[in-house]
Amino acid sequence: MNRPYSRLSVLLLTLTLGACGASQSGNGEDSSAAVAAPVSVLAPAQATVYEASPGNVAATNSARIASRLTGYVQALHADVGDTVKAGQLLLTLDNRDVEAQVAQARAALNQARASLADAKFNYDRYSSLYKQDAVTRQQYESVKRNYAVAQAGVKAANAQLEQADAERAYAEVRAPFAGVVTARYVQQGDLATPGKPLIEIQSPGHLEVHTQVSNSAYAALRVGDLVQVVGTGVQTTARVLRLSPAADPSTETHLLKAALPADTKLGAGDFVRVRVPVGTRKALFVPDTALVERAGIPAVFVVDKADYVHLRMVRIGEQGHGRSEILSGLAAGERFVTHPTDALANGARINPEQR
Repeated sequence: MNRPYSRLSVLLLTLTLGACGASQSGNGEDSSAAVAAPVSVLAPAQATVYEASPGNVAATNSARIASRLTGYVQALHADVGDTVKAGQLLLTLDNRDVEAQVAQARAALNQARASLADAKFNYDRYSSLYKQDAVTRQQYESVKRNYAVAQAGVKAANAQLEQADAERAYAEVRAPFAGVVTARYVQQGDLATPGKPLIEIQSPGHLEVHTQVSNSAYAALRVGDLVQVVGTGVQTTARVLRLSPAADPSTETHLLKAALPADTKLGAGDFVRVRVPVGTRKALFVPDTALVERAGIPAVFVVDKADYVHLRMVRIGEQGHGRSEILSGLAAGERFVTHPTDALANGARINPEQR
């Protein structure tokens, strides 16, 4: 019997509470102070168009060192990771064969000198006799020729000794320039042969980026231009050193070499991406200070006509020089907060400070 009255009471109570809540909300909005915030209007700006290609970092001075001798590795004086000076001994080869050649060449030189002494004695004697008409011209010329042959023999023997001495020097493999040992291809006791790499060194602090660029990127570049280099956790620039005018027929790309700055954190062998500027385009950018992050997603506080802010998720493109490209989420002409503070919340009313 009392059920209809009970329903009516509940309905009236609900309407009363709703009205009170609306009234309180309205009073809260009216009484709340607007938050001062710097605001800017999103406008299109010029953006650089880049063409990216994979590349790698290489040392400007790099050498795989081999010996001209055949011999066993007698001693190793440097290992991977060691810093060496120019001319520093890296490894020594067993040079007993070369020492034997040196001894043989020295003996041949002594023999040639002895023959030269005999030939000179005969030449001096026959020269005196020939002046006295005591010997025939034919005998004198024969002795003179023997003397010339003996002189040539000494020169030849001396050259052979110098060559043997030079070969002995090759038993000591030394660094051609200051650098770091990056590879060692032999162990003690291994047989070294001419042309076989023994050890590799690279000069630190002098690094280049090598990559293959397309025809359009090649046409946009000149020696001395700057290109962007992006590695793992590293972004820097490199100056173009060389551009190959001949394209690889299989890939239709040109070789590009660019010098990295001395303070780069990249190392030889690192994989990088080389970005070449090829033109410009229109794009939308906001300062990095305008970005806030919610659940790992970038967002921007957008200001409506009534000066209320709304947190809007955006998609970010190119970043650099303190600004970020907006690929989606914002439109040109919209206002946004450039330096949001922790006090700013979604739906808050602001006092815009136009920037």
